[in-house]
Amino acid sequence: MRIIFLDFDGVINNCGKYDDYVFYPIKDKKGNSHNLPISASNILYLKELFEYCFKNNINFVLSTSWRELLSHEEIDKAFKNFFGFSYLSSPLFIGETPCIYAFEEAIRGKEIELYLKEIELVEDYLIIDDNFDFLEKQKSHVILTNPEKGFSEKELRKVKKYFL
Repeated sequence: MRIIFLDFDGVINNCGKYDDYVFYPIKDKKGNSHNLPISASNILYLKELFEYCFKNNINFVLSTSWRELLSHEEIDKAFKNFFGFSYLSSPLFIGETPCIYAFEEAIRGKEIELYLKEIELVEDYLIIDDNFDFLEKQKSHVILTNPEKGFSEKELRKVKKYFL
């Protein structure tokens, strides 16, 4: 199995540029309504990413802090609807990393490490994030986005090159 650990803020949206945001309604784990911000300037590249990953049997795991509020099932449903993949029967998002509540370095990296230990069938993985909060051994698996731009054509090319 190949997976991408996906962050949201600074990846699916360009942090703080609200005039570029499209808000998609979504229910949280308790059934409350929220609006998920997605940057309009990132939509094309994100759609291409999801399409590429579906065609190449690559799944997503939430590593974003949004996973504490939103389940991967709701994200899967919302993203499929928003990006036009509602016809897909298999999930794009298959899980979420555990949350570690500590003030240490590389917390997100440790959360990913725990997920990988639990799911032994992962043959390769990639991390898409705007912050480098990872373990040294994960460095070659990270694609960093510019938080002011989010996921762009540049990162899409890197994903495709990585999974060749």
